[in-house]
Amino acid sequence: MIRSLILPLLLLSTPAFAGDWVMLPVPDPASTAAGETFFVDPDISTRGNWPMIHTLRNYREATARGHASDSMVCEVDCTRQLIRAVGGAFYSGLMGKGAVESWNRHTPWVRPATDTALEKVLQYACTQQKSP
Repeated sequence: MIRSLILPLLLLSTPAFAGDWVMLPVPDPASTAAGETFFVDPDISTRGNWPMIHTLRNYREATARGHASDSMVCEVDCTRQLIRAVGGAFYSGLMGKGAVESWNRHTPWVRPATDTALEKVLQYACTQQKSP
């Protein structure tokens, strides 16, 4: 219950808490063709059952709904190599700036396909968890 109340506040403040985004190289041909760029917040939360990581994606062109970027909060299961989104937000500007449209729902756990953005987010989060 408390988590469902806190998550929207975290999403709305994404640019504020993500001071230094780390760009992720994503060799996925579809993402490259779409001109998408992906980032993660290096500050990974280890509270709760699974580590949580914040992501950011910039679009080359705004969507039909006027979104130029989006962010997600993802939980990762490093043992089983699974990831799921637990909420997100869409922004009118790049890098999580501008008007916000948020969503608060859990997606199913998935095993990401090779060389996709989700795989790179999972790898980043799990590598950071193993670092001293």
